[in-house]
Amino acid sequence: MNRNTRYLLIGIFLALSPAEVFAADANRGASEPAEEITAPGEVQLNAYTSAQVTSRIAAQIMQRHVRLGDQIKAGVPLVTLSSVEMAEAQGALMLADAEWNRVQKLGKDVVSERRYVEAQTARQLAYAKVIAYGMTREQVEQLLRSADPARADGSFALVAPRAGRIILDDFIEGKLAEPGKVLFEITDESMLWVQVRLSPAQASGVRVGLPVRVRAGDTWLAGRVIQTMHRLDEQTRTYTVRCEVRNSGDVLHSGQFVDVRLPIKASHAEAAP
Repeated sequence: MNRNTRYLLIGIFLALSPAEVFAADANRGASEPAEEITAPGEVQLNAYTSAQVTSRIAAQIMQRHVRLGDQIKAGVPLVTLSSVEMAEAQGALMLADAEWNRVQKLGKDVVSERRYVEAQTARQLAYAKVIAYGMTREQVEQLLRSADPARADGSFALVAPRAGRIILDDFIEGKLAEPGKVLFEITDESMLWVQVRLSPAQASGVRVGLPVRVRAGDTWLAGRVIQTMHRLDEQTRTYTVRCEVRNSGDVLHSGQFVDVRLPIKASHAEAAP
């Protein structure tokens, strides 16, 4: 195939509707045509591009650094917390770090092997503990470089694990955050999920990668099927099909109801539930 022919075929493919693309693909080895059906869908957050930020230990909320609706980058401070448990862990780490530095300077020729291993292990455990409590490695290294015991005051900042928009910040300064309480929810809304419920007959005609179109008001957005659930809902007797849709223009939002058009084989295209 020469270059001109290849470009011509690509142009024809881009001009096809999703139903025509699917029909062309399906009819390579079969003569069964495809029909486009319309089904109701619900917009949901993309769980693969979302994150919840929680306190791992009981801590008092000292200062908020971002607000609901803010678009943030990964690693930025979200909130400063303070905890007695963290203060004890920070103090223990500074003591263990000082002992480990002392032992290293003396060397194995001066200190016993047992003391050397104990100092190294104690430092590693103390380091791991403050990380597990919620400090980042950068925060820990800053604490150790300061060599100032006054810095072991139990304060630490939770940082954003990923870039995105703040869609939840349900707390006020001064309150006690219990372990596991969700302080922030962050999501990247550029690519969202749309859940569609189809009858068993319709779902059997759907495959991963199938192109779909989603209508929100007067706007149509392109997407594709990324997952088909294999469990039948006992109440609605439907299967859930998950589509991934690029949220151009920020017109889709979680919880919104939309119309979804998808091509399936004609023999499966009965009325949507």
